[in-house]
Amino acid sequence: MSFMTGHELCQAVEEHLATLGYRVFGDPSDGWTWELGEYEPKLQPCDSQGEAAAAALADLVQRTDELLDAAETVVERWERGDLAAAVRELDLCVKALRERTDDADAVEIDDSVDGWLLHGDGPTGPWTVGAYLDLDDAHEAALEKARAWVEEGHHVDLEHFALTLTEHKFVHVIGLDVSVLIDPLPFKSA
Repeated sequence: MSFMTGHELCQAVEEHLATLGYRVFGDPSDGWTWELGEYEPKLQPCDSQGEAAAAALADLVQRTDELLDAAETVVERWERGDLAAAVRELDLCVKALRERTDDADAVEIDDSVDGWLLHGDGPTGPWTVGAYLDLDDAHEAALEKARAWVEEGHHVDLEHFALTLTEHKFVHVIGLDVSVLIDPLPFKSA
């Protein structure tokens, strides 16, 4: 059995992250961070290269989880006989994950909207529930998430939550320090 030092493990993680487009960079004086393509999170610099690599790995795990959720939705829709819509929603989710930014400009809702992104931000950073072709489906998924928080014992005013999202605003759940948004996806269809 062979063993890796902490430095060797960090280097191996960075090499594997690089195959997926992640780059960990910085220096001891200015701190360390990471980026994925053109996306660079707006986080405080990390104190070490290993900490930055761990943050990039956490982002990868989160994105993978979001894709697994989207794939599960595809299977559920397929079982109900709506495979084409499910595949389009999966495609929107993949595009949304690739185009993720921390400070996206507001999008005017017009014919260029291909779908709706249910996402938010909280103490652990940004997260995405999924992309939906239909706004009503995105609202229902948001309400499901809110109901789950209520079942966990958190206070969420479901009526206010639903009404605010219907008006295309964000909702901040104070007890969880989480913001929930439904934004248009302006991806042009091929």
